Amino acid sequence: MASEEFFKLGIQSLSNDTRDSTRVSLKVPPKNRGDFLFRPGQYINIKFHKGDCSYLRTYSICSSDTGENLEFAAKHIENGVFSEYIKEKKIGDTLSISRPAGHFVVSEIKSSCLLLIAAGSGITPIISIAKSFLESNQRNKVILLFCNKKYETMMFREDVQDLKDSYISRFLVFNFFTQEYQETEFLNGRINASKIEFLIEKKIINVGHIDEVFICGPLDMTKILAQTLERVGFKKYQVRSEIFFAENRAPIRAELTSGHYTGESSVIEIRLDGVRKFVSLAQGGDLIDSAKAAGIILPFACKNGMCATCRCKVLSGKVQMHQNFSLEDWELKKGYILSCQLQAIDDKVILDFDNI
Repeated sequence: MASEEFFKLGIQSLSNDTRDSTRVSLKVPPKNRGDFLFRPGQYINIKFHKGDCSYLRTYSICSSDTGENLEFAAKHIENGVFSEYIKEKKIGDTLSISRPAGHFVVSEIKSSCLLLIAAGSGITPIISIAKSFLESNQRNKVILLFCNKKYETMMFREDVQDLKDSYISRFLVFNFFTQEYQETEFLNGRINASKIEFLIEKKIINVGHIDEVFICGPLDMTKILAQTLERVGFKKYQVRSEIFFAENRAPIRAELTSGHYTGESSVIEIRLDGVRKFVSLAQGGDLIDSAKAAGIILPFACKNGMCATCRCKVLSGKVQMHQNFSLEDWELKKGYILSCQLQAIDDKVILDFDNI
């Protein structure tokens, strides 16, 4: 991934999907159609300025891949920088948007039935997958498990209802609420292992018929449900998960469990945009910040190991990561890492951001 290119897209519409979220529709000029072709489940990065500071935020695309406009929805976070920024925007203003990216997508192997699980704003990439998958083939089926605090906080509730009305026999939805009582006791509370097991027992979730599972929500939920699904018979490669995080969360640093290097710093060679540059990275230092101090702007968004915007490939040298929530096993085996989570355990490391 070379340094990202951003495009100015005009705001076509702004709406409040819920009281605490904003839905944005962007008009893609004909000349940029090719730049914004996307696979449902992918995200875009948004670059913006507020005050004297420049920011980068990541949002999943929520529109169908057949739509003319590109849509995303932002959950309002208390004291969130983008939350305040988007409230100041109006129709006709522009936003700086990167090309779509991400691997939270339906595989190239033909699937005909998906199980989609979302909590809160985790519905954003899930709704794009559901819309596009149901539209693409009249035989495709989707089961959606969707958890919210209450009905009024449910993002995309009209979209979900429209899909139910349009695909009565092919779209099955279970809405769970944690702060609103429903007569059907099963639908009260969070989506957990016992609820998955119950749906399997009732043959609503049929392991043999479901091709892929997509889970998007908080870390604890995605981890537990992924383990549960594998335990009841799904193969690991069938289950994909993506973690949603608050924009004002501070970077997390986990204790490193392996590797040892006694040097005080490492030389990091960065290959970006066809140029080789060098950074001295102190032990325990942050590569993104160290590179920026040296005049090198590396692609990143969350700095928590969740979005994979900062993905690169290790050409030589030993490294490890503090944490990883976005790279899959095949990527790790091929030498990909998240540069925002990098810890060098060698005196010299070469990272390639171009040919990946």
